[in-house]
Amino acid sequence: MTAKTNVKINLGQPINDLLDNSPHPFEEDCLAHVGLCWYEIKKRFAEADLPSVTVFQNDTLLLALDDVGRVSAVVDETQGRLVEQVTLSVRGLPDNSLHSEQKGFVYQLLNTLLGSGWTHFYRFPAARISGADAHKIVVPDEVMGMRVIAHPWFDPRYEASLEQWLSAGSTYHWFFYQSGIYLHVSVQRSNSRDAPAERGTYLIKMELQTELAYWPQHFSEEDQSDWRKLMPALLEQYAQQRAKLEREAEAAGIKIEDSYRDPAIKLLGE
Repeated sequence: MTAKTNVKINLGQPINDLLDNSPHPFEEDCLAHVGLCWYEIKKRFAEADLPSVTVFQNDTLLLALDDVGRVSAVVDETQGRLVEQVTLSVRGLPDNSLHSEQKGFVYQLLNTLLGSGWTHFYRFPAARISGADAHKIVVPDEVMGMRVIAHPWFDPRYEASLEQWLSAGSTYHWFFYQSGIYLHVSVQRSNSRDAPAERGTYLIKMELQTELAYWPQHFSEEDQSDWRKLMPALLEQYAQQRAKLEREAEAAGIKIEDSYRDPAIKLLGE
């Protein structure tokens, strides 16, 4: 067997450095009128020699993954030719494995993240309801009448039951934070045609974004160039929305994780 090749990515590095040093060629696809370019490595998940990927910020290792079938780096030419956003698609268990085994594999990955410096992140303006009180919420995709992407059932610090796992939608989301970098883990479930209640095929994606990639997307396209100026008002809006949801949750007997604090936004000087 040959040793796996490793694609090393430094967030914030010039895209040309990544392209020149990668052991696998990237395909380029650009939309010149908006100044966006995508650079991708695409491989079939069935291949035996999928590369590993390590992602760094300066000299700090953020992520180390084996068996990565797709690597996508997004470059916003208007912000400079720097790598500010990376999406990785990871090979998991074989297709049509048991849902219980697939869930176990995903939580093993989440626990690895929690043990390597990543912190659970409450995506704005979600209420700070941890998995410890998630059993008090009976609707799989809502909290106090508001649709949520990352449901408290799936707080990465508490493993969801198989019943919760299967009664939710077909896509799961987790959000993490570390040293100015935002990480979004998403898993898409496709049930087996022959045994949909027992088996399925899962696609795992991990998206890393610097603040320069993460925060502008909270605004309309025409406002993104002024995102720093507009951020204080947006954060206040998020705070008010969160406070309302949390008051309603507490009135319903659901505990709020008061000790949680939103991460500082370094580009705003916080």
